[in-house]
Amino acid sequence: MKGKTLWLLLCLCTGVVLGSLLESVTAQVEWLSWLNYGQHFGIGGPAVLNLGIITFTLGLDLHLTVGTVLCIVLALLVSRKLCK
Repeated sequence: MKGKTLWLLLCLCTGVVLGSLLESVTAQVEWLSWLNYGQHFGIGGPAVLNLGIITFTLGLDLHLTVGTVLCIVLALLVSRKLCK
């Protein structure tokens, strides 16, 4: 079970990286520009908690595009096929 979870995590990370690569490669190609349509989600700025001797900073920013979502779905399908 642990191996399947690690494999799924590896496939998800690969899908995210390939999706980002696809986004940057197709940015200048006019007929593939639809792969770059997306949305930003996250916290407007970092949330900071200062306790005097230690400071915690929390931030989250997600940029999802059509290309990234397609690559993640493809990676999940490959993961499912290979983990049978």
